[in-house]
Amino acid sequence: MKKYPLALVLSEEHADIIAEFSAFIQKLEALSGTEIDLSGIYPAAFPNYTVELIQTLQEKHFHERTFK
Repeated sequence: MKKYPLALVLSEEHADIIAEFSAFIQKLEALSGTEIDLSGIYPAAFPNYTVELIQTLQEKHFHERTFK
């Protein structure tokens, strides 16, 4: 969090979201000292996902142009 500070603002009328978020944070705190596989949980947030997507689109575009 020090390197990439985040903020989440929720109003009191969203008590259900606040409760879910609090439970999520408590689970993360319990994992202190362990490695969390964020790329497995949020694959689209990592560069390799974007690179693979671009490569797939390039291959599809090349294939479509080659066989028209």
